[in-house]
Amino acid sequence: MNIRTSRLAALLAAPLLLLASCGSQTADGPGAGGAADAPSGPYLSTAVTVDGQDHPLVDGKPIRLVVDNGQLALSAGCNQMGGPATWSGGTVDLGAMAMTEMGCAEPLMA
Repeated sequence: MNIRTSRLAALLAAPLLLLASCGSQTADGPGAGGAADAPSGPYLSTAVTVDGQDHPLVDGKPIRLVVDNGQLALSAGCNQMGGPATWSGGTVDLGAMAMTEMGCAEPLMA
């Protein structure tokens, strides 16, 4: 994984960490990985911090996170990331994640 890919993965994962800390939300029926505390639905991140520092998002491009039936999908601008996820006790465990590395306009690649 190169530096740009590592930065993109960290940026896309930031909303996931925030979502994992929201333990009060529950899903109906069997949730992701069968955990009763698994979140479900779409979420939008309009602000992100990386290592305690604000990380500006590209104008009009919030990070979108979708959790559905044990799968997690993230999108930020033109690149996407997704794969299996399970929740337990406010912690999320990710399986093998697939990620695009498209040649986007520079502001989206930052």
